[in-house]
Amino acid sequence: MTIPNMLTIFRMLLVPVFAFLFLSDMKLQAMLVFALAGITDVLDGWVARKFEMESDIGKLLDPLADKMMTLCVVGVLAYVGYLPNWIIIVFVAKEVIMIIGSSMLYKKEVVVQSNIFGKLATVFFYAAVFTLYFSPGIGLVIMYIAAVASVLALLNYIVVYKRHGEKFGG
Repeated sequence: MTIPNMLTIFRMLLVPVFAFLFLSDMKLQAMLVFALAGITDVLDGWVARKFEMESDIGKLLDPLADKMMTLCVVGVLAYVGYLPNWIIIVFVAKEVIMIIGSSMLYKKEVVVQSNIFGKLATVFFYAAVFTLYFSPGIGLVIMYIAAVASVLALLNYIVVYKRHGEKFGG
């Protein structure tokens, strides 16, 4: 197993830790775990590219870890009433559509890598979550931007999925 894949799996293991800490009213500790998850998200990709450790399983696990963290955080923030319903719907719908589309292409042995729109959406999402902790009003505005960026990323991925689907008779 490569170092980037170990970092990604570690990030996946941080998901329930974040939820437990946040829901146990240990929000600062939860934010530290969230920061660690963000660092490992950046680090795993950098290490994979820098040391030529990219792998098909890594291309599958990395976005899965992102989706797990996003859905967990949105779920936790929804549960405690920090987010309006429409934002919850946007993030959950986007991730469900992405999971379905990715699994359909994976069956055809196609792995769609993340793109700039997806990366920007992730950056805005992480920034929004941190800002929500320190300044809820500003954090919510950034979360709105993250939601719009997520929709744009989804539209871009739909175009990519459609292109690959047509290429493989789907």
